[in-house]
Formats: sequence, structure tokens, C-alpha cells
Amino acid sequence: MFEINVPCTDGIHREKVYSIDDFPYFRCLFLDVIRTHKKKSYIAIPGTFDIETTTIIPEDKTERPYAFCYQWQFCLNGWVVFGRRLEEFTEFLDRLSEAMHLTEERKLIIYVHNLPYEFSFLRSFLRIQHVFCLDKRKVVRMEAQEGKFEFRCSYALSNMTLKKFCENSEGVIHAKLSGDDFNYDKIRTPETELSEEELAYCFNDVKGLEECLMDLLKTDTVKTIPMTSTGYVRRDFRNSMRENRRNRELFTATKLDAELFNLLHDAFRGGDTHGNIYHSNVTLENVGSRDIASSYPFQLMVRKFPMGKFTKVSPEWLHEHEAVRRNYAYVFRVYLEDFQYIGTCGNPYIPISKLRNRKKVINDNGRALAGSGTIAVTDIDWKIISHEYTWKRILITDLYISKYGDLPEEFKSQVMKYYTDKTFLKGIADKVYEYMKSKNKLNSSYGMTVTNPAKPDIEYDESTGEFSDQKIPEGETELEFIQELLDKFYKSKNSFLPYQWGVWCTCHARMQLREMLWKIGEYNVYEDTDSIKFLEPDLINPLFEEKNKELQKLAEEYGAVAEDRKGRKLYMGQWDNDGAYTRFKTLGAKKYLYEDETGYHATIAGVNKKVGSAYFQEHGFEAFKNGTELKNSGHLVAYYNDDLELKEIEVNGCKILNGANTALVNGSYTIGLTGEYLDLFEKALRKEALVFLE
Repeated sequence: MFEINVPCTDGIHREKVYSIDDFPYFRCLFLDVIRTHKKKSYIAIPGTFDIETTTIIPEDKTERPYAFCYQWQFCLNGWVVFGRRLEEFTEFLDRLSEAMHLTEERKLIIYVHNLPYEFSFLRSFLRIQHVFCLDKRKVVRMEAQEGKFEFRCSYALSNMTLKKFCENSEGVIHAKLSGDDFNYDKIRTPETELSEEELAYCFNDVKGLEECLMDLLKTDTVKTIPMTSTGYVRRDFRNSMRENRRNRELFTATKLDAELFNLLHDAFRGGDTHGNIYHSNVTLENVGSRDIASSYPFQLMVRKFPMGKFTKVSPEWLHEHEAVRRNYAYVFRVYLEDFQYIGTCGNPYIPISKLRNRKKVINDNGRALAGSGTIAVTDIDWKIISHEYTWKRILITDLYISKYGDLPEEFKSQVMKYYTDKTFLKGIADKVYEYMKSKNKLNSSYGMTVTNPAKPDIEYDESTGEFSDQKIPEGETELEFIQELLDKFYKSKNSFLPYQWGVWCTCHARMQLREMLWKIGEYNVYEDTDSIKFLEPDLINPLFEEKNKELQKLAEEYGAVAEDRKGRKLYMGQWDNDGAYTRFKTLGAKKYLYEDETGYHATIAGVNKKVGSAYFQEHGFEAFKNGTELKNSGHLVAYYNDDLELKEIEVNGCKILNGANTALVNGSYTIGLTGEYLDLFEKALRKEALVFLE
């Protein structure tokens, strides 16, 4: 055991650090235990774990980069232990297990703040079982050492970086220390002497995480704490919905079969993001920006949703009078032959990724300007497509209808609780913690509605280290397999949200965005989910204010309004002023640069915002173009080395036992545009009609 000086939020603390030989194992036996109704028990407080690694990039470019652990740290009940080799961690867990009398029925939970990464190293050293993934390699839970230890991902739990998790938790004094001076590129081995500053950095990573978790355990136990951040929100809504037993009846009555689910899943789309080709690849001046306040929660509060069982009807039903159709939500597949975009806002609505059996499609950065193909749409999508496209011929199939209605009051009351708390707490200096919790929960209220109820499990083979999709049982069709997953979903007492609500929520949000795009027309520059950037702010801003009056009345009617601490009313769904830009340039979806009074701001998918902004602050708007390379993009490229076999390697004279690992390499990023898209730029500059491009 030794002591180090550790920077904390309240000054320097002198902290003890144990080795695996002098760790107080005997004291761990007296920690409280929580029992479950299944005769299982958990140690009442969790452990925390973290590793530090070095990545080696071979000079021979034909060889893959690889990584190894040179330091690990573990914390339990405030006791922090350091080790330099992962085989020592295996020994430590075995000693801890023996001292605490752990079994498969008496577990210790260990949180890791990026479990997928640590898992990639640990699986060669620990005896892994029962791996649960949200996606391939996205491990959120696993058991080890015959089930005596259950590792969980605290990033999935918090949906925040460790730095943010510490900042947004009460009682944390061992905050995440800055890694700016850590120099992650330095080659360190288990024999490299670490400075006191480096050791303090390691110490706070596990001690600070423990303090975050202890904050959560004020209102939960290790047994009841959710696996992911959305779990908190799901639990609140589930409890609220259970206040009215008719909600369960509604849920089961609106059950989807596999065929209808596939249709709805094909129709589901997220946010609408696109750059107007006529204003792309040029530097614009005096650009305004507006965004929708709490867009998705607003749709959940004020819009209509399919509230009855879907019924399959003949396509002839669409010829019914509008007064009948508008009372129904409907979804169908439509084949469009020789369609052409005729809109004025420069944002073609049909996504090529959703277009099946497509032919002769003209691609505008992922959107179809013209062509032929089949697409699944809702009634809202169809209104937009009918407004913005012409076609030669259509063929409609697989038409399902459901009566429109309001979401249950119990559901909407929970949305408003989050919004009211967020609104009242905003700007109060000593309520930042509560404000962030309410804000995060409000933002997650939509996310839970689009959880795929028929998503197959991700399976992990402990013997080979391979991830794979759950296999369809022999003798079953894919449709039968999906039906089994759906039946399991609807049978579960924990399920309460019809999948179709999430599908229509994003539809309504796209329609609110689209309605303003139609008003703005050719002044539109760029839009992303709930925001629009536009030319001539003095001319266009009054249009937003006019729309806001209409939206205020809607918010008042449905109770989507709350008061802040000064008694001012804040409305969901308003088009808030998001600033003014002296200069703006876009190169398509998720690629734009703007300058305001605070400097340059770059948003490029695959590039760290801070890094990208600093680069263009130095090199100017002229550098924001096709072919520009950012050698250090702030984006890490992962090289997965999945061989589980332990082998001895030697680095700088140090022999290291190493197995499976993940090497993270700073990646460069080159702004790239396809020749097809560049061709559209040229034609747009010549003001040619894009719909007639061939």
C-alpha cells in the first residue's frame, strides 16, 4: 500500500492505493447484501473497474495495430487497488471471490465506463459467460468467473462521458481529471514508472465513478438500477401507464403481426437532414437559424396517433372522401413510376435507402430527385410526397388503417412532468443536477417509443470470441421467427408501448419541419431533424413568428406549456431563434461550417466538433471543400483483434501476456463528395432544373 496526492473538487486529498497483496479482503465480507425473490443476492454496493492501454502501430503497414493493458484500477467501498497486468486482475478477482464467499447466487456487480472496450481485453483473461449486447460488440452486461461477478456498462447507464457523469452527479469530489496532458500516444508498458499525476488520473477514474453510482443508489439498489439510461424513463412511464388498466388493454388490442410490423418498420424514418443543393458548396452570408423546442415531446403531446387495431383494406379505400380519411392513420407500400421532385425548398423527401426495386434514380446526397421504385409510407409521408413529387403511374399495395386518437393521459402527464421540471429548474445555479436529469429524461421519452420489439439477440461465442445475430431456428421462416419475437414482446408484463406510436412521432416532426420549408421555399439552406437554416433572416423570421402564434394555441389546447421560475410561459413546439451566422457553408447532410460572434463552428460526421472547429478557424472557409484532409480528426479508428489465445509479446524489452484486444488509432478524415454529387453542384450553380437531370 502507498499514498498519492489526488486533485479533488475541494482540494488535494492524500489517498491510499492498495496492491492485490495488501487489499483489505477480510473487510469486504462484512459489506451489506441485498436478496432477491429468486434466492439470489447481490453485494449492496458495486465495484468499479478501468484499464489504461497502449496502442502499437507497426512500421510494416501490412500488420494490424494492436493494444495491451499496462495499468488497471479497481474500487470497492472506497478502497482502490492498482495493478499492472491483467493476469493480476484475474488473481485479484479469485481472491476477492474467496474472501467474500461469492457464488453464482451471491454476486458482486462491477461497473466499467466503457464495457465494450474493456471487454475486448478481459475476455482472454476471465472466464466469461452470459454476455448481453445491444448490438455487435456493444456489450452492456456480462458475467465472469462462474457467474460470481457481473460486469455492467456505466456509459450505457448514464449515456454520458465519465466527465459529464461526474459533473451531473451529486456528491462527486473525485471528478474526472483532464487527459490533455496525459499523452495517450506515449508507449507505456507494465514496467513503465507512472508519475503521481498519472496515478491520480487512474485513481479518480474508478473512485469518481463509484461516487456517481452511490448518487444513483440513493433512489435505487443494485438490484433495481436499470441497465441503460432509457430504463429510468421506461420505468417512470410504465408506472404511470399502469395507473389505468385500460392502457394494458389498449396495448394488447393494438398488437402487430409479423407482416404488419415489417411494413411499419420499413416505413419508420428518423429526422430529416439535408442541404439545399442550390445553396451548397458556396459560402453564404447572413444566415439565420431556428429550431423546434422539444420537438418529439411536443408531437407526443399534441398530435394524433394510431390508437386502434390496424385493419387491412383494399387500396380503393383511399378514394374515400377526405373527411373520412383524415380520421385514420394508414400505412402502405406504393410503387412510383418516373417520379420527379418539383418542390422549391431544395430538400427532396424520398430517401434512396428506403426505396426498393429502384431504377434510374437521380441521387441528391441520399435523396431521390427522380426515378422509379417502391417505398413504404404513412399517411403523413404520403401527404408530403404528393405535395412535392409528380409521377407517371402509381401502384398501391398492403394498405392498413387504424383510427386516430390522442395518446393516453397517463403517458402525456409523464412527458409534462419532465418538461415542467426542466422548465422550472433551468438557470438555477444550485439545481443544475436536477435540471440535467429532467432534460435527459424528456429527451429520452421519444427514444423508448422506437425500440424495435422484434430485434433478434446478439449472440457471443465464448470459445471463439465471435459476435453473431441470433439464428432463425431450423425449419422456421423469417416471418415465423419475427412473429415469435413479437409474441414474446406482447406477452411481457413490462411491455406497454405500441411500436406504431414511435413511427408516427417522427412523421409528425418531419411534417412540422416540412411545413416551414414550404413557407421558406428557395430561402432554405439546410435542415436537420428539428432545425432550419435560411437566407434573409429579416424577411424569413416573421414567418416563424407567425407560425409560433398558431403553435402556441395548439400547445395551450393540449397543455404542452410550463412556467419557468419567473412565471413566464414556455411552450413546447415553438420555433426558437437559434442564432445568426455571419457566414455559413454546407457540403451536404452532416457537413457544415458557420461563423458567428464566438468564432468558427464545424459539424462534420466523423470529426470531433472541437477539433474541426479549431482546424477551420485556422485555415478558413476556403479549406472547407472536397478533398481537404484533417490528419487528426479527433475520431478514433478501432482495430479489433479477436484471437482469444494468450501470447507473450515484447515491447521495449518488457514481456507482456496479451490476448484479444482493441487498438484505437487517431484517424484522419478527408472531406469526400461523390462525382455524382459534384455534378449536381455544377448544374445547380448554372441554375439548371434538377428534376430534368439525366
